[in-house]
Amino acid sequence: MLALLLNCDDFNDSSVCLGPQVASVLEALVTLPELSNVTWYAASVDAMGSPEIREAFRNYESHEARPVRDGASFVSLVRCAVQFLDGVFFCVPVGQEPVVAADFLTTDGPIERLVTNSIVEVCTADTSIIWIGTDVSAIIDIAQRRFGGRTLQSRPHE
Repeated sequence: MLALLLNCDDFNDSSVCLGPQVASVLEALVTLPELSNVTWYAASVDAMGSPEIREAFRNYESHEARPVRDGASFVSLVRCAVQFLDGVFFCVPVGQEPVVAADFLTTDGPIERLVTNSIVEVCTADTSIIWIGTDVSAIIDIAQRRFGGRTLQSRPHE
């Protein structure tokens, strides 16, 4: 799996995992033709923001993946968050259920595939990094041209 690591420098900001930054990453991915026939999910979301924003993300706080019903509305919601302490956003082909590689989804630990059948995963971790993971090098290339970042190749999950 390839991973693109984004930090505050890639957004010309002093912070990372801000709502507008995460929204811009998700928006760039949701609009890719390679990801037109997928279902998006979110899990382990810990977002800072108004009480209304925190309540809107309550369904996605669980370690259990929850489907995102409307991608555009979800990206708008993400944009309204102040900052993400953690969060896992991923997509699988339409009609497939996510096959979680760990007991629960979390952004802690080494960069590896969290969902074995995901096409792409986006994780926000500890207000310090956003990473995009996929086996599709074209997706990493597109994201890197848009955001910058540093690429890594991680070991496949076993």
